[in-house]
Amino acid sequence: MRPQLSNSPLWGNLILAAAFASGCAVNPSLPVSVWSPVDEQTLLDGSLLGLQESAIPSTNDLHILELDDAMRLFVENIPYSRRESDASRLERLLFAMRKDGLLQLDYDSERTQTAIETFHARSGNCLSFTNLVIALARELGLNARYQLVDVPQISRRDDDVVIVYGHINTLVQTRRTGSYEVDFNPDYGRTAFDRRPIDDQHAKALYINNLAAEALVSGDTALSFALLRQAILTSDKAVAPWTNLGVLYRRGGNAAAAESAYRQALLRNPQDHTTRSNLMRLYAAENHVAAASSLRHRIEAEQQRNPYYHHFRGQDLLQREQWQEAGLAFYRAIKLNPREAMFFASLAKAQIGLGDTRSAQANLREAIRLSVNPKNTRAWQALLNEVSAI
Repeated sequence: MRPQLSNSPLWGNLILAAAFASGCAVNPSLPVSVWSPVDEQTLLDGSLLGLQESAIPSTNDLHILELDDAMRLFVENIPYSRRESDASRLERLLFAMRKDGLLQLDYDSERTQTAIETFHARSGNCLSFTNLVIALARELGLNARYQLVDVPQISRRDDDVVIVYGHINTLVQTRRTGSYEVDFNPDYGRTAFDRRPIDDQHAKALYINNLAAEALVSGDTALSFALLRQAILTSDKAVAPWTNLGVLYRRGGNAAAAESAYRQALLRNPQDHTTRSNLMRLYAAENHVAAASSLRHRIEAEQQRNPYYHHFRGQDLLQREQWQEAGLAFYRAIKLNPREAMFFASLAKAQIGLGDTRSAQANLREAIRLSVNPKNTRAWQALLNEVSAI
C-alpha cells in the first residue's frame, strides 16, 4: 500500500558504541591513515593516556550466565520430561517466565546486568534479558546462543558523546524442529534484519564494553580503559571496544592513537557505520579536510539509502512540530521500506499536526495492519479512534 498523501504539500561530536552498531549494505575499504599508526600493544598499555599499570584498576572476571539458587529452583519447578522435544521444553520455559513476569521486564537501556541481576531486578536492556534467557534455557538443557540483530541504530546524546544502541537476542537450536528466537521486542522478530550468532566470549566482551561506556560517560578514564582492555582481550571479534577505545584517546587529545583504535575496529568490520562516523569527526576536528570530506560523502550517501535515517530525522522534526518537513522525511522512509509499520504511524502523526485527519486515518490503518508489536497496535488503534471521532 502507498502512503496516503495529504492535500497540502506534505508528501505523505563523538559517537560511543555502547552496544552494537548495525552494518551497511556496502563493504567500504579502509581509509588511508593520516597519522603514523600506533601499534596494538601500545594502544593497550595505557601509557598514551598517562596511565601507569599500577594506576589501572584491576577488573574481575565476569560470569554473566551464572545462576543462583533461586534461579535453579525456578527451573526445577518447570514441569517437563527429559523425553520431551526441545521445542516443547522451550515453550514450557517461556510459559513459566511469562507467568512469573520475566517476559515483561522494565526496559532500561542504561542497565547492563548479569543473568542473576536481571532475574532479581526484573529490569535491564536487551543484553541483560538475553543473559537471563540463555542462562535459564541452558539450565533446562537447551542449546541457546547469543545472536546479534542488525537493527537500525538508536542513539541518545550525553554531553559530547552520542551513545549508540543496537540489539541482541537468544537463538535456541532444537534437534528436530529448527531454530527459535526469543526476543523481548516483537518488532525485531521480523526477518528483515540480518542476524549473526556469536559465541559467549564475544557476548561477554560486549557486556564489558557497556560497563566501559558507562565509566567513560561518567569521566572515569582509568576504569573505562581497564574495562575496554579487558573486553578486547576477552574476544578479538568485538568491534565496539575498539571504537570506544578510540573515543577514549580522542577525548584524551591523542588523535593518532584514536585513529589507530578506529582502524582496529574497522579491520574487524569495515562496514561499521559508528566507527567511520567517529573517524570522520576526528579528521574534521583535526582539520584534515580531505580525509573528513571523503568519509562524509560515503556516510551521507548511505544515510540517504537508509529508511531509518529518514525516520529518525522525521522524529526530530516531529518533536519540533515541523509537520510538513517531518512528513516529507517519513514519506522518504516509506518509499525505501513500505513494510515498516512505524513509518506509517509517524506519517499519520505529521498529518494530524497539519489537520489532514483523513490521510492520517488511512496511514494509521496501514500501520496497524503491518504491526507485529501488540503494544504499538493498541496505541495506534487508540489514536485512530481519537482521530476518527474528530
